[in-house]
Amino acid sequence: MAKQKKRPEETDLDQLKHLAHVFLELDITPTKFSPVVVKHPFTDNGVVGIQSKDRALLMVNLLDDPKALQSGRSCAVSGSRKLILHSRLP
Repeated sequence: MAKQKKRPEETDLDQLKHLAHVFLELDITPTKFSPVVVKHPFTDNGVVGIQSKDRALLMVNLLDDPKALQSGRSCAVSGSRKLILHSRLP
């Protein structure tokens, strides 16, 4: 029988935040239901709403439009980074 590792007594929040940042940068993986259903640690939808320069809401397909992917990723990363940075343990 394999020896079980002892669980740490305290969660290393900085290490978890680092891992979350790494997950943010992963590529979106298409599925047979794409663009509606995709796989990514932070989203399961390849069609998202992003804000245009004139502040209008645009629906874009992240898999077909590289500019939309970059814009969507920037928005998601920016918002998610703020959430990650301000996360605290209970």
